[in-house]
Amino acid sequence: MNRPLYAGMAAWAAVGLSVAVSAGDLWLAMPLHLPATVDPWLHALGVLARLAPVVAGALIVLRRAHNRVGWTLLVCGTLVIALEFCRMAAVALVEFLPGPVPPAAYALAAVPQAFFGLVYAWPVAIVLLFPDGRLSGSVDRWCFRGVLGACLVLGVAGLAGSPLTPAPYEGRANVFHVGWFAPYREGVFAAGWLVLWVLLVANVVLVIRRLRRATGERRLQLLWLTVAAVLPPVSLVGCVLALTGSLNMRYVDIAVSAAQLLVVAAVIVAVTKHGLYGIERLINRTLVYVSLTLLVAAVYLAVTVGGGLLAGAGSSWGTALATTAAAVVFFQARTATQKIIDRRFASRRYAAVNAMREYTARLHRGDAELGDIVPLLAQVLGDASLRAYFPSEAGWRTIDDRPAEPDPGLAHAPVRFAGAQVALIGHAVALSYEPELVRSVLGEAAGTLAMARLQLQVKHQLDEVKASRERIVQAGYQERRRLERDLHDGAQQRLVALGISLRRLQHALPPGARVIAPALDTAVRQVGEAIGDLRAIAAGIRPARLDDGLRAALDDLTQNSPIPVEVNVPDGRIAPELEAAAYFIVCEAVTNAVKHAAPSRVIVRGALDGATLKMSVVDDGRGGAVADDKGGGLSGMADRARAHGGTLVVRSRPGSGTTVEVVLPCG
Repeated sequence: MNRPLYAGMAAWAAVGLSVAVSAGDLWLAMPLHLPATVDPWLHALGVLARLAPVVAGALIVLRRAHNRVGWTLLVCGTLVIALEFCRMAAVALVEFLPGPVPPAAYALAAVPQAFFGLVYAWPVAIVLLFPDGRLSGSVDRWCFRGVLGACLVLGVAGLAGSPLTPAPYEGRANVFHVGWFAPYREGVFAAGWLVLWVLLVANVVLVIRRLRRATGERRLQLLWLTVAAVLPPVSLVGCVLALTGSLNMRYVDIAVSAAQLLVVAAVIVAVTKHGLYGIERLINRTLVYVSLTLLVAAVYLAVTVGGGLLAGAGSSWGTALATTAAAVVFFQARTATQKIIDRRFASRRYAAVNAMREYTARLHRGDAELGDIVPLLAQVLGDASLRAYFPSEAGWRTIDDRPAEPDPGLAHAPVRFAGAQVALIGHAVALSYEPELVRSVLGEAAGTLAMARLQLQVKHQLDEVKASRERIVQAGYQERRRLERDLHDGAQQRLVALGISLRRLQHALPPGARVIAPALDTAVRQVGEAIGDLRAIAAGIRPARLDDGLRAALDDLTQNSPIPVEVNVPDGRIAPELEAAAYFIVCEAVTNAVKHAAPSRVIVRGALDGATLKMSVVDDGRGGAVADDKGGGLSGMADRARAHGGTLVVRSRPGSGTTVEVVLPCG
């Protein structure tokens, strides 16, 4: 047979025997056989707690025959069941054996009572051996040996120190009693329980130290084991209090059984489902409220004692004052205690959250940029691969407004704000094992990420408005070109043809009809005037010289000006609609200068700087030009510039002339 087969047989045998013993124990513990002071359900809870490690260990061994943690659970659980078998056998002998019980059978009652400390030993063994079944250092080994040694010393002291046997053989002589040891029994018991409790606390310190060094999956597993390590010393304190009469043993039995069940549950979850529950938050909140409870209790006790000394014992004023003080301390110390616990036991999360809060404060002061949020998240979480995706109508976008798809190689955490998802954070898979860190940091950053998403949405809307405006401008420009062509090729050509026809008719008149020649001259002149009007209208829509470029159109504009106009514009070409916009702005600026400023000269300058056209119109007139909101010349020029995504600036001080500057993007 191979080793897995032997392991399976041993596991099934241990489970079968343990189930049989537990079933027999429950049968013997029915109300007829159970002392009246013991609750049947409480006894059943104890039986279940003793059976749980055997079953859990068997399940692990059956799946992984070489897993030492499973074997430890199986062996330790079987030892505890064996102690229970001794107690059950003692009860069975009393109940069913006729005649006197052999003296040697009294050991069946003394052994489980004496070695009760093993209930505290096996959880320590599990915690120290987890997850690979090996003790990681000399301190762990000494702690492990010390707990086993203390349990053995307490067991030997329990066997040898008492002259009488416990239930169900009350009052019978203890066959293991050593007379000379009796005077030392109480001292050995006190020292043994104290050493055991100190070692249990040391075990908690050791697992916390391992937890602080652990990362990823191992850290989550150790978080669950930390809970398991805390339970034995807490339940041992309750046991000591019960032995001294300060606490009802009923509550101690509940605590011990619950501790065993929770240790087994912690091991199972740590091995299989450690990422399902917020254990880190549970530990954090437990530490906070335990600390607050101790603080409030201390304040209440101090005020009660002080009030009793001042007002006399039994005074209701002392109790009322103590209650008020305890309530005030609780509400005032809640935040401070949370900070202290976070700083001490969750230092990384504490530092990360503080960094996010400092960034938020700088952002509100205007000392930081929204775009810094993603690099900061990567820094505080220690994840260079971190990515942020923001939802939009066109899909996911990065914070710099580039299209992106979530990386399937990353874990993803949605960020919600005011009930809506504002971002999706992609992070390294290792951070999934630190859910409380990720949750706290992203919760602190949710408002800022919502602002970043809103900024992207506003930018998209502005881009759409700009694109729509450009489409409208382009459509208007094309419509003006169409009207210009229609006027030139349609009505204007028909009028020219009509004028020619009238002249031909005039020359073809017979001598006797010369009397109507003046009327024909008038008609031809009126046709010519109509042609001139149409040409002026067409020029107002778009000057024909713009086909030769902005410089040529501006040169034509200045030829008919009543004052000197100097034009210094490059010959380069840009988009036709931008040339038309620049022409009409300059035309309006020159017209305003001539009509209102009385200048001696006007200078028109232009420069094509990369993807930007810069134009300026400068006059030396009276100045003082002011734009109004009624659609006047300056307002119209500004609107025309904005329609093309540009800007227009007017500087006009009284007596110092006027400068009109326009910048139009050409890219």
